[in-house]
Amino acid sequence: MKKVLIGLAAVLILIFGGLTVFVNTKSDFIIQKISEVLEKNLNAKLEMEKLPKLSIFPSLTVSAGKSSLTSPEYTVTFDNADINVSLFKLFSGTVQINSVKVDSLSLKYVDTGNKTKTETVKNDTANPKQAKSIEEIFDLVPTEISITNSNVYYKDNAQEVQLRNINAQIEDFGINKNSSVDFNGSLAYKDKQQDIAFDLATKLSFLFMGQSIEYDIETFKFTPAKGFPFSQPVNITAESIMNLSPVMVEKLDGTVQSPFADLTLKSKGNKKEGEVTVSGDIFPLAIQENFLAGMRFNNLPKTMQLNAEIKNTAKTVVINKLTLNPNNGLISIKGSYDLTKQFLNADLYAENLAVQDYLPKETAKDQTSAKSTPKARTQTAPKQTQKSGNFNFKLTADAKNISYEKLTLDTIHSVVTGRMNNKETVIDIKPLTVTKGGEPIHVAANLELAPKDLVSINLDAPSITARNWASAFMEKNPLDAQLTVKSTLNLKTADPLNTLNGSGQIDGKGIKIETKFLPFITDLLQLKLKLNDRYEFSTLKAPFTIKNGLLSTTNTYIDSSAILLNANGTSHLAKQSLNLTGNAELKKQRLVFPYKVTGTYGDPHVSLDLSKQLQILGKGLLNTGDSLGNDVIDGGRLLEKGLEKLFK
Repeated sequence: MKKVLIGLAAVLILIFGGLTVFVNTKSDFIIQKISEVLEKNLNAKLEMEKLPKLSIFPSLTVSAGKSSLTSPEYTVTFDNADINVSLFKLFSGTVQINSVKVDSLSLKYVDTGNKTKTETVKNDTANPKQAKSIEEIFDLVPTEISITNSNVYYKDNAQEVQLRNINAQIEDFGINKNSSVDFNGSLAYKDKQQDIAFDLATKLSFLFMGQSIEYDIETFKFTPAKGFPFSQPVNITAESIMNLSPVMVEKLDGTVQSPFADLTLKSKGNKKEGEVTVSGDIFPLAIQENFLAGMRFNNLPKTMQLNAEIKNTAKTVVINKLTLNPNNGLISIKGSYDLTKQFLNADLYAENLAVQDYLPKETAKDQTSAKSTPKARTQTAPKQTQKSGNFNFKLTADAKNISYEKLTLDTIHSVVTGRMNNKETVIDIKPLTVTKGGEPIHVAANLELAPKDLVSINLDAPSITARNWASAFMEKNPLDAQLTVKSTLNLKTADPLNTLNGSGQIDGKGIKIETKFLPFITDLLQLKLKLNDRYEFSTLKAPFTIKNGLLSTTNTYIDSSAILLNANGTSHLAKQSLNLTGNAELKKQRLVFPYKVTGTYGDPHVSLDLSKQLQILGKGLLNTGDSLGNDVIDGGRLLEKGLEKLFK
């Protein structure tokens, strides 16, 4: 690539600068000499459809038609180009460029591989003079160049570039020399294919010191005009020193002002390492309004305070501290990134955060749409070609006092590792532990996103109080129990609910259930039994299996000295359908009530299984006679034969 730039510079210099030396010489002879120099030093061939045109007064103008510069490694072509240089300044030894115009410039670079590179090295060894040819070409560049109020225009089928009012002073320019460049002007850019455009105005100065650059950005104003999600200008001022071997920022002091942030940068460093501190504010509401204009969030803060300390060497970037303070909360990041191994190792910490503040707000329109619009079938997304390379990471996350709606978690801890390359994307979570009231839930997961698109999950809740966890989701807290939960699940991430498989069991004790189900049964049968709306059970057993989203239970029951409830059946997690049957047994009264549960999660239907109920009740009455009391059956004893016919 370096040769390409050198070649392009040589063409422009020799065509537009060298021709001034040979004004009185025939043009075809000039082109021949230029071609010989290029072919000898850069192994490149210059071709022109027609000879360049020269105009000397009142300023020196050189115009060239369709031309090409070709070498085994690259090709440079343009349809036409011209340059206008001040003639009077030229007499004093200074090149003052008034205007430059290039139409349809094309640069094609060909990677010739190791063979070409090896041959080049051999040629350099065989011909020591060739190493000096580049410097010899740059010796043709005047040591002082000035550009005053110049305009540069470039246009092709895809892009259009205008540089307006360009002023530049270049002094003592050359390789490994101390030289300076002062530049100010503006640029207008349009890209027709991507439909973007922007304006850029800047004033800056460079000081080249061998392999190091020192520069000051007095003004830098970037204003998007089209195609960007924001239109407000971005202003930057900075003073910096950069070393080019290797690329190291030794100093960077300045400010960045934009609609999204107001930051101050301070730094220090040397040729081996650098350190920068960043402080200021970022504006989440402004980011949302510009980048996510159609989306509203629950409670995004207007301002977040940012403080960061970042170090870097040629091989690593280290974040010693990065903190954000949103809504009286705290987010903190520490870590490092190894550039050679492409490995990220970071610690994340957060506290006093309400998660719902940063989630999109659900509007009434969204709710109506969700209810009225049928859920679209999940389609398998087309597989994308993954980029080559490797990326590995290890993230350790800790948090405390994290809330979502009414649920507040005391602590969160997790270690997440992953590897991503052109063959696989695998993420391991081992474990994710969330704690509420001193009671932990452990979740371990393995996400094999590529190539299998599978997720495996192990859930372990050694002992939790259901009331503490359910209070965030149920206003009246009808469930209270000490539970242990274990399960193993796996799913296809493209369609999780329909592809969920696994098994598990829930065990509980000290269960309290508030329900009107049993009084409903007794009222229906007009049995005068004194039952409360709250029941206590000593045992819960709920084994379950899941196959392709269909949850099945064969022997779920809760038991106490007075009541035994059991259930079996299925529930489809994706369709949210219910199909359960079971018995509610009153042990003291020796009565059993069969029931059915159908419908959906949002609209369940609980009813008696009348066919079973009549049989059970009929047999019970036949066996007990009038032992339940005269007030139960006002008509006295019913005939035994009639009851048998009625309840069979």
